[in-house]
Amino acid sequence: MRNILTFILMAFFLLTIMPIFVNAEMWLWEDTIISYNNNLVTKHGYYQFEDTSASGIGRDKPIGMVLWYVVEGLPYNLTAVGYAGEVDWCNFTIQHDKSSWEISDGQKYLNRTIVRESYYFQNTINSSSAQLYYELKDRDSLVADMVCHYTDSSSVFIENTLFGRWTTYFGAYECMDCEEYSLEELSNQIERNEDIIEEETEVYEKIQSIIDMNYQLWLIVSWIIKIGFVMAGIGLIFSGVYYLYNFFKDIERQI
Repeated sequence: MRNILTFILMAFFLLTIMPIFVNAEMWLWEDTIISYNNNLVTKHGYYQFEDTSASGIGRDKPIGMVLWYVVEGLPYNLTAVGYAGEVDWCNFTIQHDKSSWEISDGQKYLNRTIVRESYYFQNTINSSSAQLYYELKDRDSLVADMVCHYTDSSSVFIENTLFGRWTTYFGAYECMDCEEYSLEELSNQIERNEDIIEEETEVYEKIQSIIDMNYQLWLIVSWIIKIGFVMAGIGLIFSGVYYLYNFFKDIERQI
């Protein structure tokens, strides 16, 4: 009974807070790839937009995306920081797979084109940085690779150091709540939702504590009842023996 009540409360709690969460339609991951044989360190990123809305708005209205890259001044002398060799060049490549849609024909998918651009950095005195802007429609993907070359392979394992890197920024996609309410109102709504979750959590914890308490009480009562039955059984045994003793005494007196 305790397990059943706990399961029911957990299910109610999850169903109550579940509508607060939403699924994002941007898929992305980043990784760092080391090629020891080629003396290369690559920061790799993959981004994909998949529109799951019923209206298919992502086929006509794209999502804005910014890649802000920074490359240190090259060549970068690694002996000054306790390593061997130097980083002599970096290359930033972006490949954008773009989908085309015929909006007037029931949002029919037409074709895919690939746009590729590359930025090469070598013999730069100061660090280089810039912001690259892209627009992704439904089924679009973007691959970014920042490759840097090391003159000494023993230095490619420098931890947490990328001499060419970028940061990704996404804008908020269109939603009805974003148009009907101001940012302050949405922030207040988020705070209210957080308060509701906290209150529901407290209620759940109190109910759970009551269930635990009742379980302990029922456990104590059950043991008291069991001990009572045992004592009653022992009493019946002694009563039976005493009854037989008196019965045989009466027979002895009659004889």
